Amino acid sequence: MEIRTSRGVLPAMLHLSPQALKEGASPFPLVVCCHGMLSSMQSAKLVAVAERLAHQGLSALRFDFTGCGRNESAFGESLVGSRVEDLEEVLDWVEKEWGAGPVGLFGSSLGGFVSLVVASRDPHRVGAVVTWAAPCSLWGLLAHKTLPRPSTPTWPSSLALGEPATVPESPGLTRVLVAHGIQDELVPWSHAVDIYGRLGEPKRLWLLEEGDHRFLDEAVRKKLLAATVEWFQEYLQPPELG
Repeated sequence: MEIRTSRGVLPAMLHLSPQALKEGASPFPLVVCCHGMLSSMQSAKLVAVAERLAHQGLSALRFDFTGCGRNESAFGESLVGSRVEDLEEVLDWVEKEWGAGPVGLFGSSLGGFVSLVVASRDPHRVGAVVTWAAPCSLWGLLAHKTLPRPSTPTWPSSLALGEPATVPESPGLTRVLVAHGIQDELVPWSHAVDIYGRLGEPKRLWLLEEGDHRFLDEAVRKKLLAATVEWFQEYLQPPELG
């Protein structure tokens, strides 16, 4: 499927829960899944999350950010700005096409950062958030690559990193599960602690001793998948659907 935006077309895939397949979309909950910096909606991690959510009664939507996968949309003024705009337009589409069902955000790495930025701007728009290996600040991770760096479809050399480059203080943003691997080789686990400190209750910080950035260990990823589904079930599903 495709979602038309102000800058082009976002390729997307919708995974419907059994209830939504039987009775239609609204008002069943939906989780929008956001991939990382160099990934796409075809990421095995993102597919696994979306399929597990749908199997457990939570419809899921995954999509390609600008410059990733099959998304050939024009970039906005910056990398961060483009991804934030992408997610906001996906949420606009969900609200228009999906109806009154509660919406959650799942984000991996940079997708988690973008999810937190968007959710912090309007906490009432999002019912729950789960992040895996998300950075709190892009300074020192991506900002140093501004000059010089090779041009890629994901991040053209002429495109600025943009703002915000840090997850804002968001005491009004609640119902967030922040998961991070202690062995993360790209984003230090201290970023998760910093994110957690910027959020309101209820929230949960989960540091996994054997987790790396991509959570390649099958046992670790299995635990993460289960916890992710449980978090969204707790905060998105009405009691009669839980």
